[in-house]
Amino acid sequence: MNVDRALAAIPLLVIVGCSNPPATLTTPATPDTDTAEPQVLPIDTGSFVPQDTAPDVPPDITPDHWVYIDQTGIWNLSPASPPYTDVIGSLQLQEYVDVLDTAVPNYECNVTYSLTGNALSSHTCTDCDWVMEIEHFVTSGDPSACHDPDAPPDGSSWQLGYDAAQDKILLNYYGTDVWLGWYDADQVGSQIQFGWSGTLAIELEDTGDM
Repeated sequence: MNVDRALAAIPLLVIVGCSNPPATLTTPATPDTDTAEPQVLPIDTGSFVPQDTAPDVPPDITPDHWVYIDQTGIWNLSPASPPYTDVIGSLQLQEYVDVLDTAVPNYECNVTYSLTGNALSSHTCTDCDWVMEIEHFVTSGDPSACHDPDAPPDGSSWQLGYDAAQDKILLNYYGTDVWLGWYDADQVGSQIQFGWSGTLAIELEDTGDM
């Protein structure tokens, strides 16, 4: 069918090719009569436009507020000597902003966790002496009140390993198999004490109170 359609079109093409082309009608172009200068809108002098009065001076980026973070914990390993199979312990997160009244401490974040864990026979931490799967159960406080974005949620399970050469506890960061030094640690017998302290710059919400 496609071949027949192509052959049937040949005579028509020949006839059209032999006929005189029709006259082409053209419409005269409309001349551009707009000779006025382009309009420039005036600057709105009612709006304040700040000017950089010291372009060569580095900006002052000193934050107005700081949050101080302190995390301490303890692991009790079992059995009493390696290879360890289980761990129980606790972790406390405390944060305060700018200044802490030591007489009546007012912490922005004050969370206590109960920890339980089991040894992992298969893991990707090449520097770890051993690795535990640790579950975090909140016994007091609210992790969502903490400024630390990595505060463990209630019921979260983390892979944590101990590296005796560095005296560190390493974390499999969000299951990515990237092991980060998470806590300074000190093992005495079958007990490990660990912790971390840091400072973060923060911006406080303006409540409008004077």
